[in-house]
Amino acid sequence: MQILILLLALTLQEEKKLDCTTTIVQGEDGWTFQVEGKTDFPDGTVLRGRIYALYETDDLEKGGTKIETEPFFYGPGAWQDGEVKAGAFTLDVYSFARRPYSLPYRLRVLYDPRMQGGEIREKAGNKVVDRFFDFREGDDDDLLEELKGEAGRLHDGFLKVRKLFDELKVAFTRFRKEKAPAKKAWSKWLDPWMDRVDELRVENDDRLDLWTLWIERQGKFRIEGFCSRLPDLASDCQDILFGREELLPRMQYKMRAFLDYYEEAIEVVGLNMPLDVATIGPALKAFLEQEKKLDGFDPATWKKERTEIRLAGSQALMDIAGSFGNRKRGYYRVNRIISAFRNVLGKADGAKDASELQAARKVLAGEVAAFREYAGIR
Repeated sequence: MQILILLLALTLQEEKKLDCTTTIVQGEDGWTFQVEGKTDFPDGTVLRGRIYALYETDDLEKGGTKIETEPFFYGPGAWQDGEVKAGAFTLDVYSFARRPYSLPYRLRVLYDPRMQGGEIREKAGNKVVDRFFDFREGDDDDLLEELKGEAGRLHDGFLKVRKLFDELKVAFTRFRKEKAPAKKAWSKWLDPWMDRVDELRVENDDRLDLWTLWIERQGKFRIEGFCSRLPDLASDCQDILFGREELLPRMQYKMRAFLDYYEEAIEVVGLNMPLDVATIGPALKAFLEQEKKLDGFDPATWKKERTEIRLAGSQALMDIAGSFGNRKRGYYRVNRIISAFRNVLGKADGAKDASELQAARKVLAGEVAAFREYAGIR
């Protein structure tokens, strides 16, 4: 009977008032989602707040799309607590080093009777109250601009990574050519280099680890990986320079693996990074030299010239394709050049004069220009 009376009392318990608004407040240390609310919970009641990002995804069960939530943080710090005073409460539910993205967000405010003192629980009741409030500052256009800005920032970060790698390789080669490299001189070069790696690591700390923001999550993960691998490479270089020559094959393998990882990261994140001009430049120049020979196309001598142009041009294109790891967009661009190049050769086989090659040559020139733009080669 007592249990039935208790259940009836809980059922008849009045619905608690719990209203709130969320604003983004800028402070000295960054930006904060600040919640201000009104409630009829008694003073001293502890309310909890948590923030989620909202995103739209395919509904595989019902078809169409559905809205999913992704929490900003897991673990003990996921919830922030605030105490009711004079019918009001304030919660700082999440802080950012940079201004938050213009995503749709969901605030969750929770009354949990297990967190209350005995007197408060008697007044507020034993029923869990769980409320959700959606809000957004900005719109999709704002979000797009913010993502473009992050892409540019990440682009700069990747350039710093490649610069650090190239500098380490050059310094190692220079010191290794010395008969007796000085440890003091090596340390004098290495210490500021390591400081720049640390600076890059700190710059990466403010990126968000959210699937909702793919470029942020992947950027954070990849930069962290680079900042761990670079000091490891430097350590191997130092060991080799000062007595452990047997580590050279392992270090060379690590350097090749680093570049593979770097190229993979560019493709996964979706950045338009410049290709290595020092590697691609000679091969591209070799191809352009063969392409230029078509300016003097003569049907009488074409059969003899064709073999050299085809072989040298094709080899140059293969060298280009083999120089940038696994960038799919790079392969796509090179394949477009190969197709256009073959088309020019085919047209030349049956042409009576150079004018019959103009259209095909124009297509080839366009594909070469598109590749140069993609590769960052002027």
